[in-house]
Amino acid sequence: MPKFGSIFFIAISFQFCSQANAETKNDILGFTTGATVEQVNANLLTQFVSCDPLKEFRLSCTSPIGLLSFRFTNNAKPPRVIEVRSTFSSDDSPEEMMQSVAKQFGLQPTSLLTYDTTTNTKAYIWNLQSTDPKILFLTMSKPPQLILYSGKLDREDMEFNKIPTPKF
Repeated sequence: MPKFGSIFFIAISFQFCSQANAETKNDILGFTTGATVEQVNANLLTQFVSCDPLKEFRLSCTSPIGLLSFRFTNNAKPPRVIEVRSTFSSDDSPEEMMQSVAKQFGLQPTSLLTYDTTTNTKAYIWNLQSTDPKILFLTMSKPPQLILYSGKLDREDMEFNKIPTPKF
């Protein structure tokens, strides 16, 4: 994977509804949670070199700027993106990476470099409040990762196939 001096190359954006309901973008490299497989594939054709076949509701792709992977719902139909994950190289310090992401997203992280059990690494965490609340993680793993995650879609997918408890 190529080395980059900073993470400015990641065209990261998000949709955040502030108290004034100002809207900005809501994606990592043009991909966001809630997208269907067809929407992801259409976008992939324009920017990524190669992708592995969809396997176990996961899709991994490579490009000159790094790796991009997606996790899809496995119960709800049609499958929709629960998580977008960008893996990249950077020579920047964790503080510099955090500031770069904060600038691109327009707000400071909710948690500063805490151990996150979701990613099993130290991470900066942003809670993005919108119509589909999302969590953004900037992990300090080697290599670092930027993860956009929809807990709402994940929970809905888990509930989708639950058999209701009979009432007697």
